[in-house]
Amino acid sequence: MVLLLRVRTRDGTERLEVEDNCTLIGLRRTIEEKLGVPVADQTLSMQQGLLMTKNPDAFDDLKANVGNDDKFLRAIGLNHGAMVYLKYSVAREPTPTLAAAHRSDLQGR
Repeated sequence: MVLLLRVRTRDGTERLEVEDNCTLIGLRRTIEEKLGVPVADQTLSMQQGLLMTKNPDAFDDLKANVGNDDKFLRAIGLNHGAMVYLKYSVAREPTPTLAAAHRSDLQGR
């Protein structure tokens, strides 16, 4: 079974599919692979305040290397359709959505 997770970043919301038995470190690696954000630069939380804080260390619900990495996503409350908030510092291009790609096609870009 596949879990669809929504990942909210400063650039918008993106969707990721992970296996049902995925762990938190597996999610981090998928984010690195699919979204281009290195694992070491990821701060993840289930709390939306992460995206506006100047102190991301205060959001430790999904903090790396504090015993969370090997936990299954479902065990920490990340079920199908869940929203995860991701803060990072690297520059990256957001993944184009189907709607954005369709608009570009319509506008001849």
